[in-house]
Amino acid sequence: MTTSILLVAGALLTATFAPRVLTRLESTNSDPLCLLWLWWSMVLGNLTSAGLAVAVLLIPGHAGPAPVMWLVEQCRMILRLTSAHQDTGVGIGLLGALTLLTFRFGQRVRRGTVASRDRSTTTMQTLDLLGHREHDVLWVKHAGAVAFSVGGRANAIVATTGLRTRLTVSLCQPDGRAGQSVCGVA
Repeated sequence: MTTSILLVAGALLTATFAPRVLTRLESTNSDPLCLLWLWWSMVLGNLTSAGLAVAVLLIPGHAGPAPVMWLVEQCRMILRLTSAHQDTGVGIGLLGALTLLTFRFGQRVRRGTVASRDRSTTTMQTLDLLGHREHDVLWVKHAGAVAFSVGGRANAIVATTGLRTRLTVSLCQPDGRAGQSVCGVA
């Protein structure tokens, strides 16, 4: 039983603190391949540790008959609960855990959304220094034929002047705004 508790505790500690350590390592100039190997070895170690903990608890005869049932009975005797009280307690516990997980998931989604918006804004601020806007397109001086879009609040299309030179005149049509034209790719 002690072995199982130690395995579960180790898995929980690793799952809690490993992402923070890896995030700090990511900001250094560490080799990305090394970080990936470290990440996957931690994932594999956690899965193995949790699996072994469950296996040890389910092995008959290990630390007496049915260690899980023994633990449940000990908790029940300590709390002196009836079966109905147990069901209510388990339900409240599961509801609390689900609420906590939903809250944590919402926090991660929010952080990811804010980070994505900040990246797109930074990208567009940098590109605005390099080019000029015409209609809804930001034209950047570059010989290559490249076009891409930037999502988020920036919501812009970026194209290179090299692409503009490769657009055919026959595909350009007036759009009715001060003699300007809209061009398509051949």
